[in-house]
Amino acid sequence: MSESIPAIFRKKLDRHDEQVKEEFKGRMQKARALALGELSPRQVGDIRVVKIMAWVYKCEKSTIPILERVGGSNQYGKVQKLIDRGLLRVQNAKTGGYDGLPKKIVTLTLAGLDFIERHSEKVYPYRYAKDPSALNQNCLYHDIVLQVLTLIELEQGRIVDFEPETRGGQRNQIGLKKHDMTWLVDTGIPGERAERYGVEFEQSKKTGRAASTFTSRVVDCLTTINEDERIDTVLLYTNKPAIEKEYKEAMAVGAPITEHRKNSGGYWEELPITRKVPKEIAGRFLTVCKDDFLALLRPAAKKA
Repeated sequence: MSESIPAIFRKKLDRHDEQVKEEFKGRMQKARALALGELSPRQVGDIRVVKIMAWVYKCEKSTIPILERVGGSNQYGKVQKLIDRGLLRVQNAKTGGYDGLPKKIVTLTLAGLDFIERHSEKVYPYRYAKDPSALNQNCLYHDIVLQVLTLIELEQGRIVDFEPETRGGQRNQIGLKKHDMTWLVDTGIPGERAERYGVEFEQSKKTGRAASTFTSRVVDCLTTINEDERIDTVLLYTNKPAIEKEYKEAMAVGAPITEHRKNSGGYWEELPITRKVPKEIAGRFLTVCKDDFLALLRPAAKKA
């Protein structure tokens, strides 16, 4: 058995042995060349910068741990360099680290916004480059969890792109559900449109008209014949089992769908039930309940 093990692994490495140091250096150079391919280290670094900047541009805000993963480097510090260059800005999070959230939030500066708009195929309105104090942190946990889930799916190769709610045009309209995040999944069939997954993260229970409207619009987006608006699957994530149970019941095939409209006095009124959840959405509304989604971003603890 021991004969099949290379000699360099059978002996204890001596960091002062010049031969050992040269052999180690040679292996690292080969590994680096294989990882870079035909690109130079500078080109690879530039690609990482654009990835990081594009993520902040698309999501409007993010955190240093997420952005380091987005950059794809195993050496932390890339985000701090962009902060030092004046392309990114870091500010204190109002949560102060509550629920495991980082204490710092990253946004674009005016210089950063100019940079990424020159490297982006799409141009979005960006509100926080000039006035970072306008940043809404009321839904910070919600927004960061969605970014973590999206990042994991991208790393695993299960999705090819994504679009946050604030980046797809107008928000919810009558009969149209605008999801927290839309994931694009490549079908692998040339010429066929990517499947669209609508992603929702629910922390609190919807009641009354809000709950009914959610059910109605989810059904509509799953059944519409308009390909530009149709969602193939809706994924609902929550950290509360009771919320998961209620949504499963509301979206079960055959469950009644309550509709509302404003009366002549401008008040909302409930209409007689005429619709039920159709059979065609069976298996297309999925739920995931997990106590701590932010743990997906943390390194696994080493066993003693």
